[in-house]
Amino acid sequence: MSTALFVAAHPDDESLMSGVAIVEHAAAGIDVHVLVISPSVSSNVLGQLNGEAGSSVAPWWGVVHNPSAEGYAPLTADAFGQARLDETAAAVRAMGSGLGTITLHSAGLGGGWTAADAQALILDVANSITSGAVLLKTHSHIVDDHPDHIATGQGARLLAAADPARFGNLRHYILPRYWADPRLSNPAVVEHWDTPTDATVAARAINGLRCYGAWAPPDSYAIGYHSVYIDMFAPLLATPKCLYHS
Repeated sequence: MSTALFVAAHPDDESLMSGVAIVEHAAAGIDVHVLVISPSVSSNVLGQLNGEAGSSVAPWWGVVHNPSAEGYAPLTADAFGQARLDETAAAVRAMGSGLGTITLHSAGLGGGWTAADAQALILDVANSITSGAVLLKTHSHIVDDHPDHIATGQGARLLAAADPARFGNLRHYILPRYWADPRLSNPAVVEHWDTPTDATVAARAINGLRCYGAWAPPDSYAIGYHSVYIDMFAPLLATPKCLYHS
């Protein structure tokens, strides 16, 4: 197969769950595409960046934000969503640097989609890329707690069941916060580690992660790092790898 489609529910999921795999596929000369289903503007980081009363303080940042003092205007939901997608675009460029183009697709959905919604959306994007077989990579539908992640993984399973010749090569990636989850003992989950094949693959995967920590308002707001630095970014920056099941 010459085409791979990585499907992420939200910005940063693609790098956190499958960054090493994205780079490896691109390095192998495969036509790599990344689909982000939703910018997820409901993230609590919006309140953090706007310095709203009652918002939690991001552990990575450590203090309450004051937009006027820091030189930027409070973000609208639309601006926040675009900033999240901008981080993903930068990450995809960093991962593909020197390897060719990794194409980013964004659906712009709100939250709360169903497995059937995900199935239809993934099929539409796949059809826009190729009429042939597609290597499909996405969230775990078993080892995860976020309903959007679960629906995305389930949608990919529906697609593979409906057309196994085209979409049967399916992998479900597990986000780092679940690497020690007891659900990995489920007999339906036969997990595999994907480690970098060489130092340049590791470096590109790390560089993609770093794009979610760029702080330069009004151009970038380090939304990814504000959100899940401790339990998601930190382990991968130390040791880039992926965990998946089929």
